Amino acid sequence: MNMQTHNVEKKFKYLTYGAFAFFLAVFILTVYILMFPDSEKNSVQIIATIIISSTFGLLTYFSLKTILSFKKYDISLDGVGIWRSYQSKGIGLIKWSEIKIFREYQYLQKIQLLNIKNEKLIDIHYQLSNFSDLRDKLVENIEPNFNHTEPFTLYAPLTFHLFWLGGSIAWPYLFYQTFVLEMNVLYAIPPFFCTLVFIFVYTRSIIKITFDESKARSFTFFKKEYYPYDKIQEVKIQDDSEDGSRFLMLLVIMNNGDAFKLPKLSSNVLETYFKLTALINKNKAYTNTIEDD
Repeated sequence: MNMQTHNVEKKFKYLTYGAFAFFLAVFILTVYILMFPDSEKNSVQIIATIIISSTFGLLTYFSLKTILSFKKYDISLDGVGIWRSYQSKGIGLIKWSEIKIFREYQYLQKIQLLNIKNEKLIDIHYQLSNFSDLRDKLVENIEPNFNHTEPFTLYAPLTFHLFWLGGSIAWPYLFYQTFVLEMNVLYAIPPFFCTLVFIFVYTRSIIKITFDESKARSFTFFKKEYYPYDKIQEVKIQDDSEDGSRFLMLLVIMNNGDAFKLPKLSSNVLETYFKLTALINKNKAYTNTIEDD
């Protein structure tokens, strides 16, 4: 594989520069107001100004820290390994065989690669140019290091249940308060529809997926579906964006051409991909052996 270099996207740089300028301007303005206060300002207004100033001071600091770290974001890679672009290959090279663990940080927008001792080797930031190509090269080179063929299960996180279950309880209670106790039909309409939406979405959401030797099974509260591995043509890693953030997802393509996104029950999409493809390949190898016999 020829050497490739991935730098921070210009769009992200410009957005960060703009955010830094805005945060700094607000911070300077609030500091000026604190240094030369209006004699008519009361203590509440002064405290509010201090809070705003502190908040934008922190935002200014973190945006500046990000700007100064841009050169450390850039990475280069080839068939041997990966390294930070500001270092020479001879100094910073991390061989593909050294990468044994990886962690995905959705909110920090990065993948962290670690060695067998759980020591951090390098961060792969989602803001790098041609990230999809970088992700594919990363998967291609580190997949041989992960040969997990044991069955596993993914569960919906506790926060998912708390959010939807909380809404399914809170909205009916608000409906009871407005309609039953206060007899206000107009105010009761929004809680009524929100109750239906929360209960409908929550009960139809996939809360567990099991992957055994021959098939995957998805579970909702009232429904179970099966996906035999011999019916799966391919599993692909894709990235999508939501609220300005990039996140990884798995696309399952069936033999009949149907495709669906695998619900993101795990925070580690790459790990799920490696485990699932290993089970599928193991099943196909076993099936081919049976057919040959």
